Amino acid sequence: MVAATNPEEKNSKLVNVTINLPEVYLWNIDKLVGYGLFHSRSEALRTAIKEFLEKEFNSVDLLDAKTFLAKKLAEKR
Repeated sequence: MVAATNPEEKNSKLVNVTINLPEVYLWNIDKLVGYGLFHSRSEALRTAIKEFLEKEFNSVDLLDAKTFLAKKLAEKR
């Protein structure tokens, strides 16, 4: 299940976030990466968070990268 991201998401700025996970979660994430389902831990976690947000917000357009990027550009002006 390699994540299919839209082109606008790829242009979005990534930020570092530190989280604490139970060791067993990390072990399982590493297994998914090892199986080739994800390229990295970060990709696996981004996919999980995106799917969670889409589910919780019933596909409300919270993940609209185009709108996000437009707001960021407007802030710079």
